[in-house]
Amino acid sequence: MEKLTPNQVTDFLQDVRASYRLLYQYQRRVLDLARFIGDYYGCKYNGGYPKFSQNTPRRGKGNLENWAWDWLNLYFYEFNFEKPQVGVDAISFAVYIQSDTGYYDAKNIGDHSFKLSEDAFAPVNISATRLLLVVGKNIWKNNDLLHEANLKSTQKEGIIEVDGKQASTYFKAYDLQQFFNEESSRKALADFSKSCSTHGIPFEPAVQMTEE
Repeated sequence: MEKLTPNQVTDFLQDVRASYRLLYQYQRRVLDLARFIGDYYGCKYNGGYPKFSQNTPRRGKGNLENWAWDWLNLYFYEFNFEKPQVGVDAISFAVYIQSDTGYYDAKNIGDHSFKLSEDAFAPVNISATRLLLVVGKNIWKNNDLLHEANLKSTQKEGIIEVDGKQASTYFKAYDLQQFFNEESSRKALADFSKSCSTHGIPFEPAVQMTEE
């Protein structure tokens, strides 16, 4: 860390306090949104996974050599859901919060040590904060589908199909601001369901959510 004057340290720590409070508000909204999306599709939450780094150390585990990112899991995180079977098709579903595409938009993609060089990420004004909605029909290839090239802010959707359209995993990305209120969230989710249908994947909202 660069050497700071006492006044700079005071200003820096003030920014830290403000940032933690802002981060709390942001993460609370993300969690509320993930719950809303799960309810919208009639899906039960089934746990989550950090996708940018490791789990936050807990219960006396971990060490001080862990990446600082390990304590910031919602930087990029998968919320996994259980979906009741739709007819003969087994459906899988997950919501990913990609808080910053900066690493993936930068030139050194693929070099994981580069994740520790945040100053070299793409500038925040050209990076994006996104939700990635991922659904699988009879196959779950989320990790294969969400390879690093597909995580750039310019990549909006992708699909892996097996045996024609009998089995597939599909994702579509949305800028988070498309979910700024319930009305806009419903509009984005309706668009996702329509896109799923286009690819032969039956993924419709729960009846009670469409009637509200």
